[in-house]
Amino acid sequence: MGRAASRSVGLRTCRTSVRGFTMIELMVTIGIAAILLAVGAPMFVRTVDFVTAKEVAIELAGDLRQARTEAVKRNTLVNVAPLSGGWAAGWQVTTSAGELVSQHVTTHGGVSVSAPTGGIQFGANGRIANTDTNTADLKWTVNTATSSGTRCVRIGVTGAANIQLGACA
Repeated sequence: MGRAASRSVGLRTCRTSVRGFTMIELMVTIGIAAILLAVGAPMFVRTVDFVTAKEVAIELAGDLRQARTEAVKRNTLVNVAPLSGGWAAGWQVTTSAGELVSQHVTTHGGVSVSAPTGGIQFGANGRIANTDTNTADLKWTVNTATSSGTRCVRIGVTGAANIQLGACA
């Protein structure tokens, strides 16, 4: 870590200590840090993508549950529709009278959402009210750039939303 240097001062010899790192010690430390960073960076990216997909799926399922609850509470139709940029850009919850209940703008880059076109409508009983989809589950697949942690948000005919790990089948 350090080395002692001697110098002569008159009849006495003083030992002074030089503190610090040698160039070799510094280069070895930087080399080890670079190797650890190279090994850990790809795993970090996958972890961030995994968490991002999970977060968007939770937000979507939460807003779908809110829309269902609002439909029952207000005893009216409530729509959940994508924003102009598609589901990946966000979605909004509105009543049949056009009143905005909530709007969610996705701020996560690199997220893609494959979903039913045109949105979903909940009836006053909390069930799916779309005439063309009232006999099957509706599915949204949330992906990220690395497809790590892909999530499936599924709405059953009863209107209940759940999230599953993996793409929708």
